[in-house]
Amino acid sequence: TVSSLATPGARTISVTNAAGTGTLSSGLTINVASPTISSVNPKQAAQTQTIEVTILGTYFTGATAVSFGADVTTNSFTVDSATQIRANITIGGSATPGLRNVSVTTQGGTATLTNGFTILPMPSISSISPSQGAQGQTLDVTITGTNLLGVTSVGFGSGITVNSFTFNSNTQITANISTGASATVGARNVSVTNPAAVGNLADGFAVV
Repeated sequence: TVSSLATPGARTISVTNAAGTGTLSSGLTINVASPTISSVNPKQAAQTQTIEVTILGTYFTGATAVSFGADVTTNSFTVDSATQIRANITIGGSATPGLRNVSVTTQGGTATLTNGFTILPMPSISSISPSQGAQGQTLDVTITGTNLLGVTSVGFGSGITVNSFTFNSNTQITANISTGASATVGARNVSVTNPAAVGNLADGFAVV
């Protein structure tokens, strides 16, 4: 049994009987253990985001590289212990959305967690129609943009309640909203949020 703390390198083997000890110099070599990855947290991020990711596993000591695939830059990483690495990564704006493999390389080899990380598209808003509503009014509003599928919430700011929203396509959402009778008059930012990012349209809607 080789301990996980055993120093890598050549070892001398010895055999002892009543008459003495026989040795074989460099008779056994202890290799660096191969790393493994058990989990990644957070498990997802959106295009253009820079975040810190914690990677858990085993035998990370001496790690030389951490990778999340094409168009994801590992800005830096810190080996906190043999079982944890913290990596600062930036998701490229053109990074292909979807599942990614995460890998850690040490002298003992490369560990890969298949589909361990997900890149989400960055949602955006290009227009709102109608672009205004009166105090006390309930109406349907069409939000046009990109990467809207997967959006989990829609916001129109204080005093406006989003009663419901429906995905028409990846580029269009219909939201039913109610403007409070005392909602502040003026322009509002409209936002769409997916699990990793927020898209905003400044002054996209006005309360009149």
